[in-house]
Amino acid sequence: MSTSELLQKQASERPIIYAYSDTRYKGCLKIGYTTRSIDVRMKEHYPTITPSQSWKVELIRPAMRNDGSVFDDHAVHQVLRNSRINKIAGEWYQCNTAIVERAIQAVQNDQTTLLSRTQTFAMRPEQKKRWRRQPVTSNPLPLIQPIAE
Repeated sequence: MSTSELLQKQASERPIIYAYSDTRYKGCLKIGYTTRSIDVRMKEHYPTITPSQSWKVELIRPAMRNDGSVFDDHAVHQVLRNSRINKIAGEWYQCNTAIVERAIQAVQNDQTTLLSRTQTFAMRPEQKKRWRRQPVTSNPLPLIQPIAE
């Protein structure tokens, strides 16, 4: 195999995360993963030729983390579930492309949710007092003495 054929093969087998909509499922996106071209993958989803097309590919992004490792759609689904995004059925989620984009970025950055803290809370006075008195030890668990029989 020549170098140009090898490079062409590698380029065609790049893993991607994609999201598509279908007019039958308003406000929902199906999030998937493939190493094939999006055209080939969509023909697998919709193999029958119909008078009108009910689906539209909304988003295509590389399925690679910042360190170069590959992830699949399950990682994106997990971020969406952790973020309380409503899963309709299978790989269909009630969301928009901006949310899917953020979920992909979260996976790329090794984050598990889209939710972030909006408030911080200080320790209560009794917590501060207890924390200051707590001795620093290498073994935080108390030793258990065996019961003599």
